[in-house]
Amino acid sequence: MTALVRAELRKLTTTRLWVWMLVLGLAMTGATTSAAIGFAEPGPLGLQTAAGQRTVFAQATATLVVVGILGIVAVTGEFTHQTATPTFLATPRRGRVVAAKLLTYAAAGLGYAAACTSVVLAVALPWLAAKDVDVLLSGTDLARTLGGVALEVALYAVLGVGVGCLMRNQVAAIVGFVVYIFVVGPILSGVAATSEVAQYLPYQAGNALGRLTSSVDAAMLGQVAGGLVLLAWALAFAALGTRVAVRRDVT
Repeated sequence: MTALVRAELRKLTTTRLWVWMLVLGLAMTGATTSAAIGFAEPGPLGLQTAAGQRTVFAQATATLVVVGILGIVAVTGEFTHQTATPTFLATPRRGRVVAAKLLTYAAAGLGYAAACTSVVLAVALPWLAAKDVDVLLSGTDLARTLGGVALEVALYAVLGVGVGCLMRNQVAAIVGFVVYIFVVGPILSGVAATSEVAQYLPYQAGNALGRLTSSVDAAMLGQVAGGLVLLAWALAFAALGTRVAVRRDVT
């Protein structure tokens, strides 16, 4: 397994895609952090509240869409560039290949989250100080927020690999993933009729894990419960994706 993980790391780092996606993730994080501070209004999610500050410091979640796409490309790219056949010939036990991809991209997700968290801190701390806003979060509270974000991003990378295994068409997989993150998830979470159910779906469960409150009216699980729900989704997609990859014809 170690050799397979090293092979996946080489595949990831021998192209420039990971660099450009990291740049995109850093830019998105900087933009969302700036927006969270610049457009904050007084109220339950204001900058003077703990909930508002947790939302600001959780903005590294912006990179989850980036790592999710990376995970999708890790699998679908094998078929797009016709490298799936030699990959599976070299390691006939396909489940081990998928497992190596899951581990590799989960680790990549943690790395991306760490890099983007540094952007959040670099933007938020001096800006809040310039606004004379004291950071209300204790060290433990802040650590829980940043740690939850890192785990959320890593689990989304796992989800991306699972989606890539289920949908061989790269464009369709990426479009479906992005539409869910930016359209379907927020709508289901924000509408009163679906909010209770939506808290058990990946989007809102991820928000709970990262302690990012998008709306005071949306139903949201606690951090631990949200993390367990998102973990269950990630494992389900990983297991189903592995099963499909093992049984599907490569050609």
